[in-house]
Amino acid sequence: MRVGMWRGLAVNCSRLLSTSSSAHADVIVIGGGHAGCEAAAAAARVGAATTLVTHKLETIGVMSCNPSIGGIGKGSLVKEVDAMDGLMGRVIDRSGVQFRTLNQSRGPAVHGPRAQADRVLYRENMFSEIKTQENLSLIEAGVDDLVVEPVGDAKGGEGVRYRVSGVVLEDGKIVRGGQVVIASGTFLRGNILIGPTIRQIGGRRGDGAAFGLSSTLMEKLELKLGRLITGTPPRLLKSSINYEHPEVQSSHGDDPPKPFSFLNLDIGIDPSIAEKQIATHFTFTNNETHEMVKAHFDLLPTFQADVKGPRYCPSIENKVRRFPDRKRHMIWLEPEGFENELVYPNGLNNGFPPEIQEKIIRTIPGLENVTLTQPGYAVEYDFVDPRQLLPTLRLKSVVGLFLAGQINGTTGYEEAAAQGTIAGINAALAAGAASAGPTAGDISEGEAGGFILDRADGYTGVLIDDLVTKGASEPYRMFTSRSEYRLSLRPENADRRITPKAIEVGAIGAERERFFWERMSHFERAMDFAEGIRYSGYAWRKMGIGNSIREDGTVRSISDIIRSGYFSFHQLLDLLAGAPRHVVSEETVEKAKNLLETLPNSVIEAAEVESQYKLYTAKQAQEVERMRRQRDLAIPEDTDYASLKWFSLEEIEKLSQVRPRTMGEANSIMGVTPASLSFLHAFCLRAQKLQKGRSNLRSSSSLA
Repeated sequence: MRVGMWRGLAVNCSRLLSTSSSAHADVIVIGGGHAGCEAAAAAARVGAATTLVTHKLETIGVMSCNPSIGGIGKGSLVKEVDAMDGLMGRVIDRSGVQFRTLNQSRGPAVHGPRAQADRVLYRENMFSEIKTQENLSLIEAGVDDLVVEPVGDAKGGEGVRYRVSGVVLEDGKIVRGGQVVIASGTFLRGNILIGPTIRQIGGRRGDGAAFGLSSTLMEKLELKLGRLITGTPPRLLKSSINYEHPEVQSSHGDDPPKPFSFLNLDIGIDPSIAEKQIATHFTFTNNETHEMVKAHFDLLPTFQADVKGPRYCPSIENKVRRFPDRKRHMIWLEPEGFENELVYPNGLNNGFPPEIQEKIIRTIPGLENVTLTQPGYAVEYDFVDPRQLLPTLRLKSVVGLFLAGQINGTTGYEEAAAQGTIAGINAALAAGAASAGPTAGDISEGEAGGFILDRADGYTGVLIDDLVTKGASEPYRMFTSRSEYRLSLRPENADRRITPKAIEVGAIGAERERFFWERMSHFERAMDFAEGIRYSGYAWRKMGIGNSIREDGTVRSISDIIRSGYFSFHQLLDLLAGAPRHVVSEETVEKAKNLLETLPNSVIEAAEVESQYKLYTAKQAQEVERMRRQRDLAIPEDTDYASLKWFSLEEIEKLSQVRPRTMGEANSIMGVTPASLSFLHAFCLRAQKLQKGRSNLRSSSSLA
């Protein structure tokens, strides 16, 4: 491991490129946040010699905002990252102060695994994973520029204008590499804003911003950039909070805590963490709070008119504006660690001056005498319009350049981690490091090949598809409602959905692969038994199942009974293991006993959930097949878009320039409307039928 090859940053270095080469890597990752860590680790796992460049080694894996991982939709992303052998799930399992499954009153498909984190432990554990990752080295430095050369279509493929071959550090040194992943978070031309007068350069409190890289993207590579806003609340001193106030309530996690990583499902959270789980608390704003907010609207920062913040994590001032009839808003008081004296007031993001923040917060029950250790602030930063990306997260116009995380217009650690994993795998594949999977040419020459998850594969696929086809006019956050296939995309089956695909491209380590196939063997045994053991209602009643099953001749499998909602799989295995021999065969009894003794509880639970959703997922599988057929429908190569009357002039220009080969590619072109895509789909179906008719005619003629 080569840590700290260059230390210290050159603040005013020249933007002129040096001709000397100081280092070389197959894949270079810029940024040590959640996207950057996952991208670097993923590229290294695939086999690429990877270098992670970050401005401070000590901030690798830092949680810049909320000290938590997961939630509704977000927790599913973490499970999918883990299914690709990513880091986030394993790290939070070693760092969580409270594990809790959200939405437990609803079905498993929309459960939201979430964990409150010890901020310091999480950073330390993530750094430990990064520094011990094989094929990965670190450089502590800022990146000021990219090494770029123009390329023609013949060399780079349709729409490709440039090729990246390295990065330029702020001191002028060059690190050569054919594939670069930018995971810059909120640091591109980042500005911190507090009140109407405080405006500091930086993407995070205590850190600077990246101006040179932003200029490179906008000016040298001619990319379309925009501005977004995010924010973080003030931090509160725990000892100054009145937890005894009658309106301050506590909330406890799951007992026992449920791990994120599939590797830990059956061994559980380490006792050193599990036995120390702590409560979170919540309180509410009131009318006085809201009046105080309204009275100081004139002291908020001034943003550009078209710059938007996160819709689903609004500041307290935006809540008061948008919901004037709401009498109160919940504020979660989330501890930042086991021994940490700071509390994160989730729901109090704001940009007021520090003295106004204190006045507002002290109107809230339990916080009347609270001490603010750090004011809340807003951050305004650049992002790249993600519609300029391929589904591999490589830029369409730049060979070798991938983007991941908030640079693509998303918000949240989990969204960043998912993108980082995909970008890292594809960068490694493009570098030719994979021993299996797509060839380097599939990616580097402008194609949409590579490691791609579609909307039916997982929430990661939904996330990326939404970004590359719809863009991001505001910070994008994942919810289960964004997926049309959410009954199939459950947290508990992320490994079965995604791990085999990751194995195919060499993105899974040996330990994970062995564990996965062993788990799959257990799961298949469980499902074979659940669907293969079938008895009449008479027989089930004789086993002692009770009145929940009608006493008749209808034959029901274990899966059928699970779907009735009265019994768990574990209960039915217990019932069969102790069933009378004149009702159940000795072989079935012994199989039930064997499954109880040998199957991990997590596998029994997974088989139960699979049984519950079996009928629904079978229907969704048919829908998925139709969707994929439509996506892969070929567009005739000689299509003259100008002759098709339903397209606008803008659409004709874009379609003629890109020349999409399939409906899936056409769908990713900016500015082509859904209505026009529908007409194009019908046109392609007619062309397909016509081509089939001609082929049949030629076959008949040759036979004659």
